[in-house]
Amino acid sequence: MQDISELAYPIARIFLPSSESKPAPMPILQIEHKVQNFDNWKKAFETDPIGRKKSGVKHHRIYRPADEPNYVIIDLEFDGMQELQSTLAALNILWGKVEGSVIFKPQTRILNLVETTDYE
Repeated sequence: MQDISELAYPIARIFLPSSESKPAPMPILQIEHKVQNFDNWKKAFETDPIGRKKSGVKHHRIYRPADEPNYVIIDLEFDGMQELQSTLAALNILWGKVEGSVIFKPQTRILNLVETTDYE
């Protein structure tokens, strides 16, 4: 990294990445499925039957389509693929027990976060 803190009027120490280093992508497990009843599903989700934090989940987001209140899309963010794969395996076991009663036809995809920007 290149230190430019000694340039005119240094307010903060700033490090610029060298052209050789790229941040590793943050893998996201995206899950979507229909639910029998959103409120009941949410209560079950909050009990955390797979131990998301211990499994390596760093953040989660839950979405509901505006026109389909009993459908959910969940993003689980991880630091690495190993944690994601282990969590997916645990979810597959859990879903085998509740599919058809609490959730219906879960689908997953693995995404890599490439960029995020906040606008104020």
